Amino acid sequence: IGTEQQFSVTITANLDDLSADQTILGHTQGSDASNRVEIGTSESGSVFTCSTFDGSNILSTSTTSADSIRQRIGVRHDGNTDTIDIFINGTEVSDGTVRTSLAGTSGFRVGANAGGFNNAAGVLDNLIIYNHLLSDTEFTDDYNNQPWS
Repeated sequence: IGTEQQFSVTITANLDDLSADQTILGHTQGSDASNRVEIGTSESGSVFTCSTFDGSNILSTSTTSADSIRQRIGVRHDGNTDTIDIFINGTEVSDGTVRTSLAGTSGFRVGANAGGFNNAAGVLDNLIIYNHLLSDTEFTDDYNNQPWS
């Protein structure tokens, strides 16, 4: 992601199941990985979370999509206001304040957390990283233009 303070990410997660902790996207700062943000699923199923590991959980939301295994996930991060928004299948489902910067030149992971654990079981596909903030409409268009074959 580099040093961008404003960026958006979209990714398709076609997970084998939602019954385990699985990291879809994450970012780490510092050699001890204590300052990190992860977006993924939790053991309770059909729950997507955005968590910081400086001791506080910032976002947690449920989705009731009929296709709970395959999701188009979007993240919008505004470093100027320290906010993050999560979109699932083109709809904003959660927003909040980030307690750690997501910008940086190292530590960005797809499919595993900072320690290499909680790997995503399934297929992660069509990852797009934008160096600007997508609008709500652009997240919806991104979802609607996916080849859901």
